[in-house]
Amino acid sequence: KVVWVILLFHLVHAVYGRRAGDSLDDAYTAESSEIIEADIEPRFQVGEESFSFVDAEVKGTPPPKPTKPKQTPKPKEPPKPSCQDIDTTQLLYRVIRSDENCQEGLAAKDPQATKTVSSHVTSGSGKNYKSQFISFTSNLDRANTAIKKYGGSRIVKVKTTAVADCQVYDLTKKDVRENKVPGATARNFALSSCEVVVHCGKPIPCEAV
Repeated sequence: KVVWVILLFHLVHAVYGRRAGDSLDDAYTAESSEIIEADIEPRFQVGEESFSFVDAEVKGTPPPKPTKPKQTPKPKEPPKPSCQDIDTTQLLYRVIRSDENCQEGLAAKDPQATKTVSSHVTSGSGKNYKSQFISFTSNLDRANTAIKKYGGSRIVKVKTTAVADCQVYDLTKKDVRENKVPGATARNFALSSCEVVVHCGKPIPCEAV
């Protein structure tokens, strides 16, 4: 009997001891899982730095914004050609109308008119406007631009020696422009065209460019 009691005691101890061990193992595993889950927090990468939303909530610091790539600046437009000094080039250019030609020479629409230089600058290209002046430009590039934009027959050139005995108003020069053209708009237009206004009592000889 004593032997059977001892065997029964060991059997009970082995069964319940194992169950208790399993319970402890389960408790330990559950606790470890909670610890592991608590240690894991969402993180994201910005450059070489790792940042946590938990850190942001605790410290009150917003997550850094990703740096935008730098945009390549647009190429600048080339500067417009400067007005030429007619005292140096000794040349004037003009986009002639279909009723003008170098065989007869260039003449004003109304040689007897008494218009002002400023009026001619602002209205000289008008179809029904007539003045005693003829407009030229000191810059061939401006003449090429004008013929492409406004049309015309052709570009001709005039030597300054051909207008030596005429009245020449070189509006590329600031003092002449301010004296003869009071309006700011007309001044800017004259300067942008490198305009030279001529009043001559005779036809002006020219030649094709």
